Amino acid sequence: MDRLGVPDSEALALDEAVAQICGPGASFSSSQRTAMATMARRIWMDGLASSTADVIAEAVARLTLDAHRVRPEWIASVSDRGVTPIELVELLGVVSSTVAVDTFCFALGVAPWPLTEPPGNGEPHGEVDPAATNNGGWLPTVGRAWPTNALSALPSDERAMHRLHAALYLAMDQMGDMDAHRGLHRTQMELVAARTSLLNECFF
Repeated sequence: MDRLGVPDSEALALDEAVAQICGPGASFSSSQRTAMATMARRIWMDGLASSTADVIAEAVARLTLDAHRVRPEWIASVSDRGVTPIELVELLGVVSSTVAVDTFCFALGVAPWPLTEPPGNGEPHGEVDPAATNNGGWLPTVGRAWPTNALSALPSDERAMHRLHAALYLAMDQMGDMDAHRGLHRTQMELVAARTSLLNECFF
């Protein structure tokens, strides 16, 4: 694909993010995760989702376009229809990473990064942190629920989220540095982040 306009370090980060998105997860296979990511991309780009009785498709659509409407009652209804809390954490990881990658590409004016399954065994690997439990949040986390550990029940997705976060924003150990500078000064970054969060109704 044409990678023109994407710095090498960020291009590598996008490659790694897509390999994680489209690779096997704890509960879903590579092909299932790739299908979810493809669905999220289509919904995000079109700005709408077709009505469907499929609970996975509904969950992908809700997390892609209407995450601000996620409530414990909706999570319970999804669980009642067969999607476990751990599976919903995995869905969240796939959708949020896909939208982050696509938003970055859109902002740079480049084509969406190809969603390609990596080689190897595509079956679910079953890796779930046994310490994960509902701890102040609506889904299982390791430790007190907080945005930075939203995917901590699933170590591979959690690590991938932190790598992408570091590439597109700041590494977690830089978050306390109010003088960080990456093209923008930290205060400018936070102004953009706060405005974006407000427009997306992202409150935490």
